[in-house]
Amino acid sequence: MKFELPRGMRDLESEELTRISSIREKFFETMRLFNFKGVEPSPIELLSTLEAKAGASISNEIYSFTDKGDRDIALRFDLTVGLTRLVASRRDLKMPVKIGAFAGVWRYDEPQAARYRYFHQWDVEIYDSFSVESDAEVIEFVSSFLKKLGLKATIEVNDLKLIVEYIQSVLGVHDQQVIREMLRAIDKVQKKGQSTVLDEYSSRIDSGLLRNLLNFVSTKGTLENVRSILGATGVGRLGRPRRFDRFAQI
Repeated sequence: MKFELPRGMRDLESEELTRISSIREKFFETMRLFNFKGVEPSPIELLSTLEAKAGASISNEIYSFTDKGDRDIALRFDLTVGLTRLVASRRDLKMPVKIGAFAGVWRYDEPQAARYRYFHQWDVEIYDSFSVESDAEVIEFVSSFLKKLGLKATIEVNDLKLIVEYIQSVLGVHDQQVIREMLRAIDKVQKKGQSTVLDEYSSRIDSGLLRNLLNFVSTKGTLENVRSILGATGVGRLGRPRRFDRFAQI
């Protein structure tokens, strides 16, 4: 009998496990420096909880199944959902809540070179009233952590409010369900590429509108440069950052 792993899985041997442990230690060092509390959300969530963030189609991209109690459940595909569910279920917590996690996640992606269906991810969150100070603190956290790792990186800051304004004011889309689908499509571009995302959403979103949106969100540059570019689109004043990348795969 030949013993094999499922497709897309692998064993973590000593050398790589040591590297991951080193990264984890530096992550928790940075959390202590910024007074974040470490937690680890459950590896299994109700499928409905994961769909609330990513839409019903997420079941095609994750490990989901029916358990012995006839419940639809799934392995976590990121840490943000679990952290948010945890905070939302704890009414005794005093805001702001500063928590973070470093743990494994599972995604049913097509395996590629150095890309597996199980990997490690880190995430930090501040749950409060969406203050500029909290946004700035998370950005500073990420910068400090990457420096501890000896990495030179550029942190890209996005403005979700600005994107929604573009969808409504320029593209003329006001249906909230369609807007949520368009935002989910944006999240998939970096991993799948624009053409694949356009094909995937062709039956749900007008391809012309989605293409215009994806071109719009590819705008990059300094704050001043972005302001000048956006002025030509008729979109309003660039607001403060409301959303930014703050997690990484290892």
